[in-house]
Amino acid sequence: GGDSNNNAAAEMQALRRGSIIIPSAQPNGNNDNTFNKRCLPEDTFSFVIYAPVTSRPFFLASIVYSLQVAIFVILAVDIIDVSNTQNPFNWPPNVETPVRIIEALAIVIAIITQDDVRKAVNLLREGFDTELPKAFPGACMWKWALSILLRGSEGLLGLFVTFLLVMQSNNVLDLLLNFSAMEFVTLLD
Repeated sequence: GGDSNNNAAAEMQALRRGSIIIPSAQPNGNNDNTFNKRCLPEDTFSFVIYAPVTSRPFFLASIVYSLQVAIFVILAVDIIDVSNTQNPFNWPPNVETPVRIIEALAIVIAIITQDDVRKAVNLLREGFDTELPKAFPGACMWKWALSILLRGSEGLLGLFVTFLLVMQSNNVLDLLLNFSAMEFVTLLD
């Protein structure tokens, strides 16, 4: 009874936490006694890093990731026609110039707004912070690496499917609707 209530309260507090800031143990080099701060991204993939594997936040992160990947895979399977050896991606020929211009812009915007890949690269570049387990006892190196793998794979898969949908569009309206739908799925986390 009492332990499960404490665990549930701790899990809800982790869900409500607005910003996860971890002070670095090393001064920033300006000799003013201030410290560099590292932040975990504010998305469900950060739950993977610090929440216990059997907790609700970790389960929520797993569900969101699974939902995103399932949508992307179903779309990719529906979009790609492997029986068509000439044009398996079903790219329409002779598309009007305004549609091609919007396709190029949509692809650039998709790459710029794809936060998950950028966050995964940043976390990988920064490396595992040894102070993280002190701030969050559930955090460890393998969960940090898993978070990067999940975040990066979801982001790259989303970019791939977005590219396919954008390139298959025959008109500007279809292109913008497909692009908007993909941005919504990408932002679920």
